[in-house]
This record gives sequence, C-alpha cells and structure tokens, in this order.
Amino acid sequence: MCSNSFFWTPVVRELALLGHRSLPVDLPGHGLDAAYPLSYQAPQDLAAFAAAPSPVAEFTLADNVNRVVDIVREVRRHGPVVLVGHSLGGVTIGMVGNVIPDAIDRMVYLSAFCPSTPDAPSAFALSQTPSTCTHWPPVTRASCSGRVNWRPYSANSPEREVIRRPPLGSPGPPRSAGSRRVRPRPG
Repeated sequence: MCSNSFFWTPVVRELALLGHRSLPVDLPGHGLDAAYPLSYQAPQDLAAFAAAPSPVAEFTLADNVNRVVDIVREVRRHGPVVLVGHSLGGVTIGMVGNVIPDAIDRMVYLSAFCPSTPDAPSAFALSQTPSTCTHWPPVTRASCSGRVNWRPYSANSPEREVIRRPPLGSPGPPRSAGSRRVRPRPG
C-alpha cells in the first residue's frame, strides 16, 4: 500500500539535472489509484482489515504489463526508453521486454523480483522460510542502505545465461539483453 511513483521524486529530480527525461509509472491499483479499505483507516479494525479482500486482488500481471506497454509506446517517440523495475516491477518489465523488445533500449532491475525458472519460489515464500533467515543480521536504521550493481557480464558467462532466460511465464523465446554499459553523461 505504500509503493508508488512518488517515491521516485528524488531520482526524477537528479535525472532532470543531468538532462534526462523520466516518467515514474504507477501500476494498476497503486499510487493515486490505490484503494484503502475502510477498516485500514483510524481507528483501525484489525479483524475487519484481515478479512477484507486485497485492494489489488482484481489486478493481474497482465494488467501491469499492459499499462507499461501502453506508456512505452506513447513515450518512445521522445527518445530512448530505459525501464527500471523495482520489486514487482522487475517481473513487469521482464514481461514488457518480451512483448515489445524493439521499443526498449535498456532494462534495470533494482531490488526486483524476477524468477528465471518455473520452480523458483515466490519472494514471500522465501521470506517465510526460517532456514533462509538464520544468517541475516538484525536490520537497524544505521544498517539500511541502497545499492545498485551495474555488471557487464561477458557474453558466455553463467550469469549472462540467467539473464537470457525469460521471466517465469513469459511468452516466446528468450532474448538476449545485450551487454552495453551505462555511462554517466560528462559534465
């Protein structure tokens, strides 16, 4: 209920200062279109909240993909398109890349979930597995940070092969994303 395009405002500002256009996109049911159950509002009724259906239950991955495909087709005429997927947006941009591969110049997965095999568990399932959590250090305010890795893999590396695989449920054959490096503009 808290992830929306407004969180990208600092990034949009920095990109604008570097001369880049950007357009954060809210997926269906998020951002200004988000619905909040009456039980969520103060005073909260936790029992009613737990029993209420999710406000995004009616939306599917196909709805997310269609939203982004429509926007990419609209903005493509203004220049190169670099899709950035965060969290569920990783699965979304992977599918968008399979639908309109020629309209996308680059894709960035930022702390994104993108299963590459049919037997990959969900992110939620992984978070609920005690054996996967035993080695994690406690998270404190001082230890929270963000990181983005840009790694140009060689064309034949094992890591590259994982990148070539389409996200789970993707239609069509896998496509190579290329191995171009992203370089900041001089200046």
